Amino acid sequence: MHRDARRAFHRFLVLSALLAVTSCGGGGGGGGSSAPPVPTLVSLSPSTLNFSAATPSARAPASQNVTATITGITGGTLYVFIAIDGAIVTSVSTPVINPATQQGTAAVNVGSPANLGAGPHSTAITVSACLSNVVVTNCSGIHIAGSPKTTNVSYNVGSSVQADAVAPYLGTSGVPGNVILRGQGFTPVTSVSFGGTPSVAPPTVVSDTEIHVDYPALTAGIYAVTLNGGAVAFNASLRIIDAPAYATTTLAYPSAPQLVRGLVYDAERAALLVALSFANTANNTLLRYAYLSGWPVTPDSIPFANLRDIALSQNAAKLLAISDASMTELNPSTLGTITTVAKPDSFFFGANEFMRGLAVANDGIALVTTGYNGSGDTGLYGYSASQSAFSPMFQAGNNPLNVLSYAVAGTGANGATVALVQSGVSPAQPIIRYSASTGILAASNVALNLSTPSVREHINAPAFDRASSVMIVPQAVGGGSPYSAYDANFGSVGDLPSTTAGYAVSPDGARAYTLEIASPCQVRAFDLASPTGAGNPLTEVVTGFPITLASCPANTAFPQSIKMLVNPAGDTLFIAGNLQINVVQLP
Repeated sequence: MHRDARRAFHRFLVLSALLAVTSCGGGGGGGGSSAPPVPTLVSLSPSTLNFSAATPSARAPASQNVTATITGITGGTLYVFIAIDGAIVTSVSTPVINPATQQGTAAVNVGSPANLGAGPHSTAITVSACLSNVVVTNCSGIHIAGSPKTTNVSYNVGSSVQADAVAPYLGTSGVPGNVILRGQGFTPVTSVSFGGTPSVAPPTVVSDTEIHVDYPALTAGIYAVTLNGGAVAFNASLRIIDAPAYATTTLAYPSAPQLVRGLVYDAERAALLVALSFANTANNTLLRYAYLSGWPVTPDSIPFANLRDIALSQNAAKLLAISDASMTELNPSTLGTITTVAKPDSFFFGANEFMRGLAVANDGIALVTTGYNGSGDTGLYGYSASQSAFSPMFQAGNNPLNVLSYAVAGTGANGATVALVQSGVSPAQPIIRYSASTGILAASNVALNLSTPSVREHINAPAFDRASSVMIVPQAVGGGSPYSAYDANFGSVGDLPSTTAGYAVSPDGARAYTLEIASPCQVRAFDLASPTGAGNPLTEVVTGFPITLASCPANTAFPQSIKMLVNPAGDTLFIAGNLQINVVQLP
């Protein structure tokens, strides 16, 4: 029983009883005396309260009222107690009394959806009433007529999964792999096939919305994923491609930017997408370099005022691009606009709040971080590409409002985890983890203060491997090198050189690649498969490394704005700086 709720309802019903007594006047003349009315708990209404939240990271639903009616009170003290579970129903407000009707109405509050998780939840509110009470913690005396009464509470928290999906949706020909399937109704699944080819082993059914499964080496093509021979509905496919053999080269910009705000490799279409920012951000530009037996001299280009960051949607059907105040969905092939959605002001920060970065989880939710013009923390938004809609996001805990300080966001190719690391704040704050499996935001036990040259920019975001099992992020806690690697539980793997200007992780999580822009400009490699622990340098890979670049992608202006990533095949490194893009063949 929730103590505050019990006190509130006790206070309400004792007051109701006393008001009812004083409102009973003399009878007027006429007949003889009659027996006093029998006190009765007539009703507790409504009989059922229905609450709902769209996802576990949604805002808790608004309170709903419950009304108790008690009649026939002519004297004495009425004791009334309410029992709640404390998790689904967390409290009851101070009630409003109506003496004329001998009724009292109070608001029922339910818990945060992040604390409960997806699925149906049910409980009951039980009201007991008596005219005498021996123990003042429950109605231990004789109950009045009609006591106790209950109101059922139904609370449904929706799944965060936006649509059927395979994550990652793309693999390389001749290479087996592991994918995560997202959807609904997976509990009975015992078999998975890819275009008629069975999985390597029986699938692991994690939940009703998630399956982990291995696929064999396949040739290039589109493979419809079938569950239980089609008995369980699923509408998503695995795409297998022949990876192009990219040679080491450089790609020029039409105009030299101030910094690079986003870099995406669209493996399905063999295209490199780059978000460039200029001193006058009204001139920001989105570029697309499409590989057709060679890279273009002049890329496709569209002007994009205040462009902040880019990412492909979960199945790469859309290119998501954020500006300060809106999300634009683009055709990733043509860069044509599909739709533009304005950012809401769910946290009431007004026009001073601007979007900074995004990362897409495998449930189809793109987490969008924000910044603030001035001094102040800001909120976190989720964006559904399938619904073209924003929603504010809240984390689990006693204080579910999610307010962050200039957070950056990063995830792996399978979108299982999105890491949110804050900057410009003291003391260091815990890394926030968004688990796509549960749809829940929660604080980790590792606190970092992101090392960044500018809190206004989405710089130095976490870099992950394909399976989201290892992460690199610059941090300024604990001394030593600010560049560290962490495992899936944010345990320290080891440190990278303090001279690091850019970083990426191989798809298999075995190596970290770094760029140093000193003379000579070099790509170095480090062993992530052999952890050395916090404060200790990772072992450097010397076979085939370092790779000396003929020309460097960046100079010392905003060096940490360098964006690096590795293609799914793991044989090509893309490095975008403020001078050029380097395509580097890896040994």
